[in-house]
Amino acid sequence: MGERPALQAVAGQRAKPGANPYVAQFPGLAQQVHGEPLAYLDNAATTQTPLAVQQALQHFEQHDRANIHRGVHTLS
Repeated sequence: MGERPALQAVAGQRAKPGANPYVAQFPGLAQQVHGEPLAYLDNAATTQTPLAVQQALQHFEQHDRANIHRGVHTLS
């Protein structure tokens, strides 16, 4: 497997005093709906993913995805 990309901060976001530091890890929560900050509580079908997970998945898709096929392929 290739090198993992370094974790990056969400562009343009800084934690406000008293703000939950974990919210900044979820880029989807940075948007507003009807002029109000998005409050996403549902996780029964779809869950927001933190930036680190999105970056890891992107790296895997771009560099490491391969058909297992019993280990014949170099990337498998």
